[in-house]
Amino acid sequence: MRITDIEVAESADGARLAGTLAWDAPRIADDRLEYVYRGLPADAILTTGDALVAAALVPAMAVGEDIVVEAPVSRTLLRGLDRITEIYGSWRTDWHRPAVEAPPADRADLRPQLVASLFSGGVDSFFTALRPRDEAITVFISMNGFTVYTELLPKLDAVMAELSRAAHALGRRQIVVESNALRIGRRHVAYDHRYGNLQSGGVLAGMVLGMGTLVRRCYIPASRISYPGWYTSTHPDVDLHWSTESLEFVHDGVEFERIDKILSIAENQVALDTLRVCTARRPDPENCRKCAKCQSTAIALHQAGTLDRCRTLGPLDPAAIRRTKIADADYVEMFKRLQRETRDPVVRDAIAVALRRSKRRARLRPAGDVLRRIGVRQ
Repeated sequence: MRITDIEVAESADGARLAGTLAWDAPRIADDRLEYVYRGLPADAILTTGDALVAAALVPAMAVGEDIVVEAPVSRTLLRGLDRITEIYGSWRTDWHRPAVEAPPADRADLRPQLVASLFSGGVDSFFTALRPRDEAITVFISMNGFTVYTELLPKLDAVMAELSRAAHALGRRQIVVESNALRIGRRHVAYDHRYGNLQSGGVLAGMVLGMGTLVRRCYIPASRISYPGWYTSTHPDVDLHWSTESLEFVHDGVEFERIDKILSIAENQVALDTLRVCTARRPDPENCRKCAKCQSTAIALHQAGTLDRCRTLGPLDPAAIRRTKIADADYVEMFKRLQRETRDPVVRDAIAVALRRSKRRARLRPAGDVLRRIGVRQ
Protein backbone atom coordinates (compact mmCIF):
# COMPACT_ATOMS: atom_id res chain seq x y z
CA MET A 1 0.00 0.00 0.00
CA ARG A 2 1.19 3.50 -0.81
CA ILE A 3 -0.29 6.48 1.06
CA THR A 4 -0.19 9.12 -1.61
CA ASP A 5 -1.84 12.31 -2.92
CA ILE A 6 -1.77 13.74 0.60
CA GLU A 7 -3.29 17.18 1.01
CA VAL A 8 -4.65 19.55 3.62
CA ALA A 9 -7.21 22.10 2.46
CA GLU A 10 -9.73 24.51 3.89
CA SER A 11 -13.33 23.36 3.68
CA ALA A 12 -16.63 24.86 4.73
CA ASP A 13 -16.44 22.89 8.00
CA GLY A 14 -12.74 23.25 8.76
CA ALA A 15 -9.39 21.73 7.82
CA ARG A 16 -9.68 18.65 5.60
CA LEU A 17 -6.81 16.15 5.65
CA ALA A 18 -6.97 13.52 2.91
CA GLY A 19 -4.75 10.84 1.47
CA THR A 20 -5.20 7.99 -0.99
CA LEU A 21 -4.56 4.42 0.12
CA ALA A 22 -3.26 2.97 -3.14
CA TRP A 23 -3.28 -0.81 -2.66
CA ASP A 24 -0.70 -3.02 -4.33
CA ALA A 25 -3.27 -5.74 -5.03
CA PRO A 26 -5.01 -4.88 -8.33
CA ARG A 27 -8.28 -6.41 -7.10
CA ILE A 28 -8.59 -3.76 -4.35
CA ALA A 29 -9.79 -0.32 -5.37
CA ASP A 30 -7.98 2.67 -3.93
CA ASP A 31 -9.50 4.38 -0.87
CA ARG A 32 -9.58 8.11 -0.22
CA LEU A 33 -9.18 8.46 3.55
CA GLU A 34 -10.22 11.76 5.15
CA TYR A 35 -10.28 13.59 8.46
CA VAL A 36 -12.20 16.88 8.73
CA TYR A 37 -11.31 19.01 11.76
CA ARG A 38 -14.29 21.25 12.40
CA GLY A 39 -13.37 24.86 13.09
CA LEU A 40 -9.61 24.36 12.77
CA PRO A 41 -7.53 26.15 10.12
CA ALA A 42 -5.58 24.15 7.58
CA ASP A 43 -2.25 25.45 8.86
CA ALA A 44 -2.88 23.66 12.18
CA ILE A 45 -2.79 20.25 10.48
CA LEU A 46 0.86 19.63 9.60
CA THR A 47 1.58 16.10 10.86
CA THR A 48 -0.24 14.41 8.00
CA GLY A 49 1.92 11.30 7.67
CA ASP A 50 1.49 10.45 11.36
CA ALA A 51 -2.29 10.65 11.13
CA LEU A 52 -2.75 8.68 7.92
CA VAL A 53 -0.34 5.84 8.70
CA ALA A 54 -2.04 5.26 12.07
CA ALA A 55 -5.43 4.92 10.43
CA ALA A 56 -4.09 2.68 7.65
CA LEU A 57 -2.03 0.30 9.80
CA VAL A 58 -4.60 -2.35 10.71
CA PRO A 59 -6.18 -2.52 7.22
CA ALA A 60 -2.68 -3.12 5.82
CA MET A 61 -2.11 -5.88 8.38
CA ALA A 62 -5.42 -7.55 7.51
CA VAL A 63 -4.92 -7.31 3.73
CA GLY A 64 -1.25 -8.34 3.97
CA GLU A 65 0.61 -5.36 2.52
CA ASP A 66 3.55 -3.21 3.56
CA ILE A 67 3.12 0.58 3.79
CA VAL A 68 4.95 3.39 2.01
CA VAL A 69 4.01 6.89 3.18
CA GLU A 70 4.67 9.87 0.92
CA ALA A 71 4.98 12.24 3.88
CA PRO A 72 7.24 12.43 6.92
CA VAL A 73 6.36 10.28 9.94
CA SER A 74 7.65 10.79 13.47
CA ARG A 75 10.69 8.65 14.30
CA THR A 76 9.16 7.79 17.67
CA LEU A 77 5.89 6.79 16.02
CA LEU A 78 7.71 4.64 13.47
CA ARG A 79 9.25 2.69 16.33
CA GLY A 80 5.87 2.55 18.02
CA LEU A 81 4.20 1.16 14.90
CA ASP A 82 6.65 -1.71 14.92
CA ARG A 83 5.70 -2.50 18.51
CA ILE A 84 1.95 -2.16 17.76
CA THR A 85 2.17 -4.58 14.85
CA GLU A 86 4.07 -6.98 17.09
CA ILE A 87 1.28 -6.84 19.71
CA TYR A 88 -1.59 -7.08 17.23
CA GLY A 89 0.29 -9.80 15.36
CA SER A 90 0.56 -11.86 18.54
CA TRP A 91 -3.26 -11.69 18.84
CA ARG A 92 -4.03 -12.14 15.14
CA THR A 93 -1.38 -14.59 14.02
CA ASP A 94 -3.04 -14.77 10.60
CA TRP A 95 -2.23 -11.12 9.91
CA HIS A 96 0.80 -9.67 8.14
CA ARG A 97 3.27 -7.53 10.10
CA PRO A 98 3.91 -4.70 7.63
CA ALA A 99 7.12 -2.83 7.10
CA VAL A 100 6.48 0.93 7.18
CA GLU A 101 8.63 3.13 4.95
CA ALA A 102 8.48 6.91 5.36
CA PRO A 103 10.82 9.89 5.64
CA PRO A 104 11.57 10.09 9.40
CA ALA A 105 10.77 13.32 11.20
CA ASP A 106 11.56 14.75 14.64
CA ARG A 107 8.44 16.40 16.12
CA ALA A 108 10.26 17.76 19.20
CA ASP A 109 10.25 21.31 17.83
CA LEU A 110 6.44 21.53 17.58
CA ARG A 111 5.81 22.57 21.21
CA PRO A 112 2.05 21.81 21.38
CA GLN A 113 0.20 23.01 24.50
CA LEU A 114 -3.21 21.32 24.80
CA VAL A 115 -4.05 18.47 27.19
CA ALA A 116 -6.96 16.55 25.71
CA SER A 117 -9.08 13.46 26.17
CA LEU A 118 -11.28 11.49 23.83
CA PHE A 119 -14.92 12.16 24.64
CA SER A 120 -17.97 10.15 23.55
CA GLY A 121 -20.35 10.93 26.41
CA GLY A 122 -20.01 7.42 27.85
CA VAL A 123 -19.08 6.28 31.34
CA ASP A 124 -15.38 5.85 30.53
CA SER A 125 -14.98 9.26 28.90
CA PHE A 126 -16.84 11.07 31.70
CA PHE A 127 -14.73 9.23 34.28
CA THR A 128 -11.53 10.35 32.55
CA ALA A 129 -12.85 13.90 32.11
CA LEU A 130 -13.92 14.29 35.76
CA ARG A 131 -11.12 12.37 37.43
CA PRO A 132 -8.95 14.61 39.63
CA ARG A 133 -5.43 15.00 38.28
CA ASP A 134 -2.49 17.35 38.70
CA GLU A 135 -2.79 18.69 35.17
CA ALA A 136 -6.31 19.51 34.03
CA ILE A 137 -7.77 18.28 30.76
CA THR A 138 -8.90 21.37 28.87
CA VAL A 139 -10.04 19.94 25.52
CA PHE A 140 -12.42 17.12 24.60
CA ILE A 141 -11.99 15.51 21.17
CA SER A 142 -15.03 13.75 19.70
CA MET A 143 -15.35 11.85 16.45
CA ASN A 144 -18.57 12.44 14.55
CA GLY A 145 -19.37 9.20 12.75
CA PHE A 146 -17.43 6.83 14.96
CA THR A 147 -19.84 4.03 14.10
CA VAL A 148 -20.14 1.26 11.54
CA TYR A 149 -23.93 1.72 11.45
CA THR A 150 -24.35 4.09 8.52
CA GLU A 151 -28.05 4.61 9.27
CA LEU A 152 -27.04 6.57 12.36
CA LEU A 153 -24.76 9.04 10.56
CA PRO A 154 -27.41 11.66 9.65
CA LYS A 155 -28.48 11.81 13.30
CA LEU A 156 -25.07 12.26 14.88
CA ASP A 157 -24.80 16.04 14.49
CA ALA A 158 -27.37 16.38 17.27
CA VAL A 159 -25.24 14.09 19.44
CA MET A 160 -22.15 16.23 18.79
CA ALA A 161 -24.12 19.34 19.73
CA GLU A 162 -25.14 17.69 22.99
CA LEU A 163 -21.54 16.69 23.75
CA SER A 164 -20.47 20.25 22.99
CA ARG A 165 -22.99 21.57 25.53
CA ALA A 166 -21.64 19.08 28.08
CA ALA A 167 -18.06 20.17 27.40
CA HIS A 168 -19.03 23.82 27.81
CA ALA A 169 -20.86 23.07 31.06
CA LEU A 170 -17.70 21.40 32.39
CA GLY A 171 -15.55 24.35 31.34
CA ARG A 172 -13.84 22.55 28.47
CA ARG A 173 -13.48 23.18 24.77
CA GLN A 174 -14.66 20.54 22.32
CA ILE A 175 -13.08 19.71 18.96
CA VAL A 176 -15.22 17.62 16.61
CA VAL A 177 -13.57 15.55 13.90
CA GLU A 178 -15.26 13.65 11.07
CA SER A 179 -13.70 10.72 9.25
CA ASN A 180 -14.52 7.91 6.88
CA ALA A 181 -11.53 5.90 8.15
CA LEU A 182 -13.55 3.41 10.19
CA ARG A 183 -15.91 2.65 7.32
CA ILE A 184 -12.95 2.18 4.96
CA GLY A 185 -11.40 -0.21 7.45
CA ARG A 186 -14.56 -2.27 7.71
CA ARG A 187 -14.21 -3.07 4.00
CA HIS A 188 -10.84 -4.67 4.62
CA VAL A 189 -10.87 -5.90 8.25
CA ALA A 190 -13.26 -8.75 8.95
CA TYR A 191 -15.02 -8.43 12.31
CA ASP A 192 -14.05 -11.05 14.88
CA HIS A 193 -16.02 -11.23 18.13
CA ARG A 194 -12.87 -12.09 20.09
CA TYR A 195 -11.13 -8.85 19.18
CA GLY A 196 -13.87 -6.45 18.16
CA ASN A 197 -12.82 -3.83 15.64
CA LEU A 198 -9.07 -3.56 16.13
CA GLN A 199 -8.88 -0.77 13.55
CA SER A 200 -10.71 1.76 15.71
CA GLY A 201 -7.68 2.44 17.92
CA GLY A 202 -5.61 3.57 14.95
CA VAL A 203 -8.49 5.68 13.63
CA LEU A 204 -8.79 7.50 16.97
CA ALA A 205 -5.03 7.89 17.33
CA GLY A 206 -4.79 9.17 13.76
CA MET A 207 -7.46 11.77 14.49
CA VAL A 208 -5.33 13.18 17.31
CA LEU A 209 -1.99 12.73 15.53
CA GLY A 210 -3.26 15.06 12.82
CA MET A 211 -3.41 17.77 15.52
CA GLY A 212 0.22 17.27 16.48
CA THR A 213 0.87 21.03 16.42
CA LEU A 214 -1.83 21.55 19.09
CA VAL A 215 -2.06 18.52 21.43
CA ARG A 216 0.84 17.43 23.63
CA ARG A 217 -1.02 14.82 25.73
CA CYS A 218 -4.18 12.87 24.97
CA TYR A 219 -5.94 10.59 27.43
CA ILE A 220 -7.68 7.56 25.93
CA PRO A 221 -10.39 6.32 28.32
CA ALA A 222 -10.08 2.60 29.05
CA SER A 223 -13.02 1.03 27.27
CA ARG A 224 -13.30 -2.48 28.70
CA ILE A 225 -14.56 -3.67 32.04
CA SER A 226 -11.28 -5.34 32.89
CA TYR A 227 -7.88 -5.63 31.29
CA PRO A 228 -6.61 -9.24 31.54
CA GLY A 229 -7.55 -11.38 28.57
CA TRP A 230 -9.13 -8.61 26.51
CA TYR A 231 -7.72 -7.91 23.07
CA THR A 232 -9.03 -4.52 22.02
CA SER A 233 -8.02 -1.67 19.75
CA THR A 234 -7.60 0.76 22.66
CA HIS A 235 -5.45 -1.16 25.09
CA PRO A 236 -2.92 -0.26 27.82
CA ASP A 237 -0.16 -2.17 26.06
CA VAL A 238 -0.87 -0.45 22.74
CA ASP A 239 -1.97 3.15 23.22
CA LEU A 240 1.35 4.59 24.45
CA HIS A 241 3.01 3.44 21.22
CA TRP A 242 0.97 5.90 19.11
CA SER A 243 3.01 8.68 20.74
CA THR A 244 5.48 10.98 18.98
CA GLU A 245 8.31 13.17 20.28
CA SER A 246 5.79 15.89 21.16
CA LEU A 247 2.47 14.06 21.67
CA GLU A 248 1.93 11.54 24.45
CA PHE A 249 -0.99 9.09 24.52
CA VAL A 250 -2.14 7.84 27.93
CA HIS A 251 -4.51 4.90 28.43
CA ASP A 252 -6.57 6.07 31.39
CA GLY A 253 -8.61 4.29 34.05
CA VAL A 254 -8.03 0.62 33.32
CA GLU A 255 -7.39 -0.06 37.00
CA PHE A 256 -10.99 0.84 37.89
CA GLU A 257 -13.98 -1.47 37.51
CA ARG A 258 -16.86 -0.11 35.48
CA ILE A 259 -19.26 -0.03 38.42
CA ASP A 260 -16.78 2.09 40.40
CA LYS A 261 -16.50 4.46 37.44
CA ILE A 262 -20.29 4.82 37.31
CA LEU A 263 -20.50 5.48 41.03
CA SER A 264 -17.72 8.08 40.80
CA ILE A 265 -19.64 10.17 38.24
CA ALA A 266 -23.12 9.47 39.63
CA GLU A 267 -23.45 12.86 41.34
CA ASN A 268 -22.39 14.93 38.34
CA GLN A 269 -25.49 16.38 36.70
CA VAL A 270 -23.76 17.07 33.38
CA ALA A 271 -22.90 13.38 33.11
CA LEU A 272 -26.42 12.38 34.15
CA ASP A 273 -27.90 14.66 31.48
CA THR A 274 -25.60 13.34 28.74
CA LEU A 275 -24.67 9.67 29.34
CA ARG A 276 -24.65 7.60 26.15
CA VAL A 277 -23.53 4.06 26.87
CA CYS A 278 -25.36 1.88 24.35
CA THR A 279 -23.60 0.09 21.51
CA ALA A 280 -26.57 -2.04 20.40
CA ARG A 281 -27.68 -1.60 16.81
CA ARG A 282 -30.77 0.59 16.76
CA PRO A 283 -32.42 3.18 14.49
CA ASP A 284 -31.33 6.18 16.56
CA PRO A 285 -28.33 7.11 18.72
CA GLU A 286 -30.24 7.08 22.01
CA ASN A 287 -29.66 4.43 24.68
CA CYS A 288 -31.81 1.35 24.04
CA ARG A 289 -32.35 0.89 27.82
CA LYS A 290 -32.59 -2.87 27.25
CA CYS A 291 -29.07 -4.23 26.73
CA ALA A 292 -26.69 -5.36 29.46
CA LYS A 293 -24.67 -2.15 29.18
CA CYS A 294 -27.70 0.12 29.58
CA GLN A 295 -29.25 -1.95 32.35
CA SER A 296 -26.07 -2.35 34.39
CA THR A 297 -25.40 1.40 34.21
CA ALA A 298 -28.97 2.17 35.25
CA ILE A 299 -28.83 -0.27 38.17
CA ALA A 300 -25.55 1.23 39.41
CA LEU A 301 -27.04 4.74 39.25
CA HIS A 302 -30.12 3.43 41.07
CA GLN A 303 -27.78 2.08 43.74
CA ALA A 304 -26.14 5.53 43.97
CA GLY A 305 -29.57 7.14 44.33
CA THR A 306 -29.29 9.35 41.22
CA LEU A 307 -31.03 7.38 38.46
CA ASP A 308 -34.09 9.59 38.75
CA ARG A 309 -31.88 12.50 37.66
CA CYS A 310 -30.52 10.65 34.58
CA ARG A 311 -32.77 11.48 31.65
CA THR A 312 -30.94 9.14 29.25
CA LEU A 313 -31.32 5.87 31.19
CA GLY A 314 -34.12 6.01 33.78
CA PRO A 315 -36.52 4.98 35.12
CA LEU A 316 -35.62 1.49 36.29
CA ASP A 317 -37.90 -1.28 35.05
CA PRO A 318 -37.59 -4.66 36.86
CA ALA A 319 -39.28 -6.41 33.92
CA ALA A 320 -36.61 -5.05 31.56
CA ILE A 321 -33.89 -6.21 33.95
CA ARG A 322 -35.32 -9.73 33.93
CA ARG A 323 -35.25 -9.77 30.10
CA THR A 324 -31.64 -8.57 29.87
CA LYS A 325 -29.34 -10.83 27.84
CA ILE A 326 -26.01 -11.05 29.66
CA ALA A 327 -23.64 -12.84 27.31
CA ASP A 328 -20.28 -11.25 28.15
CA ALA A 329 -18.46 -12.99 31.03
CA ASP A 330 -17.38 -9.67 32.53
CA TYR A 331 -20.95 -8.39 32.45
CA VAL A 332 -22.02 -11.56 34.25
CA GLU A 333 -19.59 -10.68 37.03
CA MET A 334 -20.77 -7.09 36.97
CA PHE A 335 -24.41 -8.10 37.42
CA LYS A 336 -23.42 -10.48 40.22
CA ARG A 337 -21.72 -7.60 42.01
CA LEU A 338 -24.77 -5.38 41.51
CA GLN A 339 -26.95 -8.19 42.85
CA ARG A 340 -24.80 -8.45 45.98
CA GLU A 341 -24.62 -4.73 46.62
CA THR A 342 -28.11 -3.48 45.77
CA ARG A 343 -30.35 -2.58 48.68
CA ASP A 344 -33.51 -3.00 46.58
CA PRO A 345 -34.95 -6.56 46.90
CA VAL A 346 -37.03 -6.15 43.71
CA VAL A 347 -33.91 -5.28 41.72
CA ARG A 348 -31.97 -8.10 43.37
CA ASP A 349 -34.62 -10.65 42.36
CA ALA A 350 -34.82 -9.25 38.81
CA ILE A 351 -31.04 -9.58 38.39
CA ALA A 352 -31.23 -13.18 39.63
CA VAL A 353 -33.79 -13.98 36.92
CA ALA A 354 -31.66 -12.33 34.23
CA LEU A 355 -28.58 -14.27 35.31
CA ARG A 356 -30.45 -17.60 35.31
CA ARG A 357 -31.90 -16.96 31.85
CA SER A 358 -28.52 -15.89 30.50
CA LYS A 359 -26.91 -19.04 31.89
CA ARG A 360 -29.48 -21.18 30.06
CA ARG A 361 -28.86 -19.25 26.83
CA ALA A 362 -25.10 -19.81 27.23
CA ARG A 363 -25.65 -23.59 27.48
CA LEU A 364 -27.80 -23.55 24.32
CA ARG A 365 -25.50 -21.25 22.33
CA PRO A 366 -23.11 -23.97 21.02
CA ALA A 367 -26.05 -25.87 19.50
CA GLY A 368 -27.30 -22.65 17.88
CA ASP A 369 -23.85 -21.99 16.42
CA VAL A 370 -23.80 -25.46 14.87
CA LEU A 371 -27.26 -24.96 13.36
CA ARG A 372 -26.20 -21.63 11.88
CA ARG A 373 -23.06 -23.17 10.36
CA ILE A 374 -25.06 -25.88 8.60
CA GLY A 375 -27.71 -23.39 7.44
CA VAL A 376 -30.65 -24.67 9.49
CA ARG A 377 -30.90 -21.51 11.62
CA GLN A 378 -30.35 -17.86 10.70
